[in-house]
Amino acid sequence: MDGMILKGGRVVGITAVNEPKCGLLVGWFALSVQLVLACLALGSLLLKWRLEIPRRSFGVWKFDVAKQSMASLCAHALNLVLASVLSKDGDTQCAWYFLNFVVDCIFGIMIATFLLWTLEYFANRFGWEELKESGFYGSDIGNRTSSSNELNTNINTSEVDDDEYEYEYEHEYSFNINSLMSYSTNSKRKSMLRFWIIQAVSWTAITLMSKLILALPLFLG
Repeated sequence: MDGMILKGGRVVGITAVNEPKCGLLVGWFALSVQLVLACLALGSLLLKWRLEIPRRSFGVWKFDVAKQSMASLCAHALNLVLASVLSKDGDTQCAWYFLNFVVDCIFGIMIATFLLWTLEYFANRFGWEELKESGFYGSDIGNRTSSSNELNTNINTSEVDDDEYEYEYEHEYSFNINSLMSYSTNSKRKSMLRFWIIQAVSWTAITLMSKLILALPLFLG
């Protein structure tokens, strides 16, 4: 914005006035605000988990948070790009980012939810196990060791008449069960990781797709 220099009621010159600009990635203040927002988002997810009934296991919660964080980080990066592109003079980046954020909260969630429901419908119809239910990773992550301990307890408490045979029996079968449960646990972990990767990629794609659908009218207009 330019300022006028007045002398005796007359304009004798014009000087440039430097107004403060709002930058999304410029300066420590902008970065600090984004860090605070990230902490608030994570804190709200933790509070929601503590208050929910029934409560998910901590392992499932970690998978859910990691999936949401991955999608949110990509959406945040896309918001920054859109704000920079739409702000041709570079002075309205914050305004465009705020507009994108509000539109996401109102319409983006509805579009993403519809796309998720559509994906789950086709997953159940065509038997895509990893995508049938969002947030289900193929097993109860929180109870992986309970069955192993129970089996070992049952074997160790078996009653055999012959003491020497009882020791060999327990030792042999305890070793076999431990090996079997170790293999089973590793197999479950790989299966759950596969479920999470597929769901995380799918949810990230849905989030970005909803943003592009909402951003398209801005570019066309």
